[in-house]
Amino acid sequence: MKKKYILGLILAIFLIFILLVPQSKYAKIGNQIRLLFVYQNQDTNSSEDIYAKGKKIVITKKEMQTQIKIGELLGQKDAEKKAYNSLKQEKTLYENAKENGYSTSNKEVEEYTNTVKKTLENTPDSDKGKKIVLEMIKGFGGEENYWKMSKKRYNRSLTIKKYLDQIESTYFKKNKLEQGSVDGDKAWYKYREKFIAKLIEEQHIKKTNVSCAKTAKKNTYQIFQKDYQNIAENYKMKGFSKTGDGELQHSCVIFPENKYFKEKKDMVDDDFNQPVKKNLYYLNKDKSILIYITQMYSKKEVGKQLITSDIPMDEYKFSNGTTFFEEYYMSYHHTIVSFKVMNLGKNTKKQISRTKSLTIDAIQAYTKILN
Repeated sequence: MKKKYILGLILAIFLIFILLVPQSKYAKIGNQIRLLFVYQNQDTNSSEDIYAKGKKIVITKKEMQTQIKIGELLGQKDAEKKAYNSLKQEKTLYENAKENGYSTSNKEVEEYTNTVKKTLENTPDSDKGKKIVLEMIKGFGGEENYWKMSKKRYNRSLTIKKYLDQIESTYFKKNKLEQGSVDGDKAWYKYREKFIAKLIEEQHIKKTNVSCAKTAKKNTYQIFQKDYQNIAENYKMKGFSKTGDGELQHSCVIFPENKYFKEKKDMVDDDFNQPVKKNLYYLNKDKSILIYITQMYSKKEVGKQLITSDIPMDEYKFSNGTTFFEEYYMSYHHTIVSFKVMNLGKNTKKQISRTKSLTIDAIQAYTKILN
């Protein structure tokens, strides 16, 4: 299997078109795609969640919303139309593949995944496709999570591929055309397009009254968002530069198994545009100090409060292998804040003292711009 084909398939499976966005955005896209899995795998029991329905296929509102979001990240026009057409095609082909006896075993998925991994490892680091895939893997939270989630997509994609490969083989034999020839391939693609369109037509897919338009954000979240934007745009510390912001950094890819919590959500109302937490990072390279701010949304209004975080200095010696940090908690409006200042250098007395002093200044600078 050719390297370019493998890398292309990795990206195509997740609806990524490598020429549409700057490479710096691929980690964020990877993060959004892993949310697609989490989001779409949630139970859908209500008829209100069905966007469109055919004879044997159902397209949910959640599936549409996640595909639309990816399209928007890629800068696509008519993202809803393209998402709808893509899901109609994928679901119809998968259903027909199963009806015709095609399936993909766990062993086949595992073997294919190992082939993809090996191809990726053997591809030069300078390869653009490899760089994009590695950026996406970062967004998924690492290789283990990326490949685990990829296998679910590989199962469906490989089943569809088997089905279409057989249709293609039959078409070339019946029409006595040579596979790989310009004329043969041109005729096949034209036939393939009509073949798929007919299958979709036979499903008699009809939309429901469910809209995929973005739900108007609640006033409480708007307040949270406004307060976050205020900090992101106006917070400044002398000698520090902002190195990142948003919901991407250090996002949890998979929630740990825990039956105590009733809700495990990274988003408000399952809306990708409403993350529960947002992070801000400011780095002072000369002094090796990082300011790490996490702002979390609270539906209920919280009072203005500052809480200290006590560190047991005597018991916790902060050797040079351990990061020294100062942390405070704050709350205001609909925001709960974890404000951490971390020493990234050696834990000398001078450096620890400097970190403590900068923490006080950093908090003062933060509160001065609060509304």
